[in-house]
Amino acid sequence: MRFSSSRGQAAVEFALVLPILLLLVTGIIDFGMLFLTKSQVEAASAMGARMVTLGTGTTTMKNDVVADYPGTNVDDPSYYPTDAVGDDVTVTVYKEYHILTPIIASFFPSGVTVTSSTTMVVEEVPPS
Repeated sequence: MRFSSSRGQAAVEFALVLPILLLLVTGIIDFGMLFLTKSQVEAASAMGARMVTLGTGTTTMKNDVVADYPGTNVDDPSYYPTDAVGDDVTVTVYKEYHILTPIIASFFPSGVTVTSSTTMVVEEVPPS
């Protein structure tokens, strides 16, 4: 005897495909948020390096970067060879990103640290 009714078939197929579809969608969202975080960290390090090259003090630079880019952490600028005009200064900014997708997050339990460094030439020395 053959059944001509296929009632419930679509529901079963949907139930089988739904977890994969949700994993794919949340993975895309996670990748987009990680890309946004990377872009923000790069902009924050460029802003911090530019402020230091123009003679802004380290404390002021750190406060401004953290105020403009919440959640970021800024290392002290490193000068090479000294902090004189014409020397290089490097500013490093980092931020923790916690992955939202549960399956992917199990591989990165403490999150992902997004880091960016920018090096520029010192144009002005901060006032003493």
